[in-house]
Amino acid sequence: MRLAPALIAALFVTPVCAKLPPPTDGDKAKAAETAAKTAWSDKIAQHKLCLAMGRTAEAYRNSTKAAGKPVPAPLPTPPCVDPGHYVSLPDKPLITVITVVFNGASTVEDTIQSVINQTYSNIEYIVVDGGSSDGTIEILKRYEHAIDYWVSETDGGIYDAMNKGITLASGIYVGMLNADDLFAGQEVMQDYADNFCATNVDAIFSGLNIVSQVNMNKILRKYRVNRLGAWLLRIGVMPAHPTFYCKKSCLECAGPYNTGYRIAADFEMLVRLCVKQKISWKFLDKVSVVMRSGGISNSGYLARLKLNGEIIRACRENGMYTNALLLTLKLPIRLFELIR
Repeated sequence: MRLAPALIAALFVTPVCAKLPPPTDGDKAKAAETAAKTAWSDKIAQHKLCLAMGRTAEAYRNSTKAAGKPVPAPLPTPPCVDPGHYVSLPDKPLITVITVVFNGASTVEDTIQSVINQTYSNIEYIVVDGGSSDGTIEILKRYEHAIDYWVSETDGGIYDAMNKGITLASGIYVGMLNADDLFAGQEVMQDYADNFCATNVDAIFSGLNIVSQVNMNKILRKYRVNRLGAWLLRIGVMPAHPTFYCKKSCLECAGPYNTGYRIAADFEMLVRLCVKQKISWKFLDKVSVVMRSGGISNSGYLARLKLNGEIIRACRENGMYTNALLLTLKLPIRLFELIR
């Protein structure tokens, strides 16, 4: 039987294999990014599985105890993944949202839902409760499958709780959304992430609407401070703190919120970041946060006097002179926010 020349060559001639080019730096970076994404997804899945198993086991033991039957010993469960091990990617930075709450059962659920319903997926959510006794804890337990970490214990006030949250945070960027606040839409964190990636600034802030406590469709004030500058701080004007997201490294360099301030520690922090750290920033010209009216700094004439006193102190302690007369220059800005 005669074999075709091509078949003979295929059987007896050693083929010459093409030599593949070595992987480029781009190939290596893409492979590393893919591996990081996979590891991140696996860790989140393991963390959620752990929490689910723990809740199921606890519910079973509670129902058994309620029925008057012997309660089984807790079964060993896989160790929960520390949320601090989440991964920040070049095109998907990890953003930590911190909610500080004390006896906020009437509003905190709205805050939680506005965070967990964000379309941006790389969010670490931390809730610091000051030892509430009004049902807040029960709400946190109901949402603990979606909260990465929460703690309830007595603290030294709102700014002490913020410091705890920053210490726990793993995100590249960190911001505060308190229990009276909520995001204005589901795309807010996506907008922030896109702008952080595009500009690499140290901080981003945006617009905020203050609304009625009884009718959230009624806007009482449109907070639109679009600059972080020494002159505006000197007259007591700052960006809306609930919209302010900053690199954690900058916050660590600046130091913790000064708990010696009762009302204006957030203002004093921004003075430090602006005057001493000289951070770069960007203003997003859109409303990102809705805040219910009230709050510690807006609870009456005496509170406003104390606020102004702390603003003057914050400026002077950071080498920036101001006085009560200069603070009156902010009144036209505040009036404009009410009427526009």
